[in-house]
Amino acid sequence: MDEYPTVMDSLSEALNNLYDPSYEPELALQRVLGVSTQVEMRRRLVRMISDLAPDTACPEDAPSRRYHRILHRRFVDGWTLARTAEDMGISVRHLSRQQKDAISWLASCIHETEDPGAQPWKAEVRREIDAVMDENPGAVTELRDVLARVRQVIAPLAEARKVSLDIQDAPDHLLATGPSTLLEQAILVTFDRMSFVEGELAPACATIAVQSTTEAEAAIALVLTPPRATLEPSDYLVDQMLDRQGGRRLWRVNDTEAYCELRLPAMQRAKVLLVEDNQDLYYVYRRYTQGTAYSIQHVPDPSDLVDEIRATRPDAIVLDIMLPDGDGWQILTHLHQNPETRHVPVIVCTVVRAQELAKALGAAAYLAKPVQRDQFIAALAQVCPRPAAHT
Repeated sequence: MDEYPTVMDSLSEALNNLYDPSYEPELALQRVLGVSTQVEMRRRLVRMISDLAPDTACPEDAPSRRYHRILHRRFVDGWTLARTAEDMGISVRHLSRQQKDAISWLASCIHETEDPGAQPWKAEVRREIDAVMDENPGAVTELRDVLARVRQVIAPLAEARKVSLDIQDAPDHLLATGPSTLLEQAILVTFDRMSFVEGELAPACATIAVQSTTEAEAAIALVLTPPRATLEPSDYLVDQMLDRQGGRRLWRVNDTEAYCELRLPAMQRAKVLLVEDNQDLYYVYRRYTQGTAYSIQHVPDPSDLVDEIRATRPDAIVLDIMLPDGDGWQILTHLHQNPETRHVPVIVCTVVRAQELAKALGAAAYLAKPVQRDQFIAALAQVCPRPAAHT
């Protein structure tokens, strides 16, 4: 589905003729850009591309950063496809597909400039995504659960649009970063865009499945056969949901199929040993970490701690100080001095107000009880290395 037909019909041609003085912009593009000559059009497009440069907070692998780089190299700087592909470390064929995405992205930005009503919507999209992220610190997505929920929700739309749908199960315990609701919505919105067509509906087949996993990424692929669009639809909402989680969206549309991959960083849960005599607090912390990148295992008896470390190879330890069967300070000192255990970061979590002492004895972090969920998750994120990706 082409969301910006007025722009897309002539934008690609205009960019490829950006420095050709004999080129005459199409009237439709002139009206959208508010220009009347080729010189004005060139200045307007160069300024728009420059203004779209992402800020320093934008992730290095975000689509917006990649699209801006392609547009600037290819059309502002006038680089060839081969030189740009070499600069970006991809093939010319891959760059050609990415360039189409970049032009579609620019078209959407032009459309939003043309339609001021789109700006409040963009701001609201960002606010709602931020709210979901803030309410779910450290969240991870179990891909099998997400696809199971998508299967239930998407069926009526698929039936209404004459799409035979096959949603395959994901492998168990395959995790990706971020709250599951964002990936779920990204899948639903993408299917909606791919399956939409005006006029008479011809039957189609769609597959949604985990396409591949690497050490860095997990990918969910949506494939529609035959395609119902000749261009790759841009979608600000989906791009924002993926961007905020360090993900990206890849499109391919040809005569036989429309193919879209939603990619997110892949991970495993970090293992955390909790040395705590209070069973109720174990349940509290386990609830805190439910749906996150951390898995809590209880060690009520500190005398078993070294054996548990050998057996489980934890990523972190949460240590109470006031223990009935041992002195927490002595345990911390032993863990820090023992070559077998000193590499495991320890979070001291106690009612004893002694942060400097904890740090002096080797603690990686300190929490004063009672501990709120966001404090607990933040401490784990501080001391744990990034959870290892699936191999």
